[in-house]
Amino acid sequence: MPKLSKQALQARRDQILEAAIRCFCRLGYQGTTMRDIFAESELSAGAVYNYFQSKEEIIQAVAERNRIADRATIAPEDISPESAVAALPQLIDLYFGSLEAERQTGFARMEVSLLNEAAFQGNITATLKTNRTEARNALTQFVRHYLAGIMPDADVNPDHFAELMFAVHQGLMLAAALNEDVDILAVAALLPRIRFA
Repeated sequence: MPKLSKQALQARRDQILEAAIRCFCRLGYQGTTMRDIFAESELSAGAVYNYFQSKEEIIQAVAERNRIADRATIAPEDISPESAVAALPQLIDLYFGSLEAERQTGFARMEVSLLNEAAFQGNITATLKTNRTEARNALTQFVRHYLAGIMPDADVNPDHFAELMFAVHQGLMLAAALNEDVDILAVAALLPRIRFA
């Protein structure tokens, strides 16, 4: 049997991850079995187990993809105080706008399901804590530049504003997971209007 190319291997891995995400969105983490993932991916058990030995391994891979995506959204490489001021509305559109899509796809339900599971599963807890810490740190860096651009002499702790952004995001993610009637972008748009004096 001929070996699969690197691209084909990556495509197969992505196929499994996408299938698992659809299952987690539909059934929750606990409600999803490996059999569900086999069926959703249209692959044999052996084919899936060549890439992932368990749901825990799959969710670690999903979390890593999310971490990379969040990092790219929140922390552009060449940020400066001036560019951060101009980029904040775009950051809010990306960081919070994705929640509306996650409401429609069920991805927000999956994330809330994983946060619940993290309270009980050691490996998942560690992975999600790492991701959340990285998101907070990236937001803090962005906010530090943003505040330097709008009020360079102000005595404002960027950690606190970044934590506020993160907390608002988490709260709106729960609203999206529960499909509550909340205008996510309208709420998020209030953040740049906060006065720091």
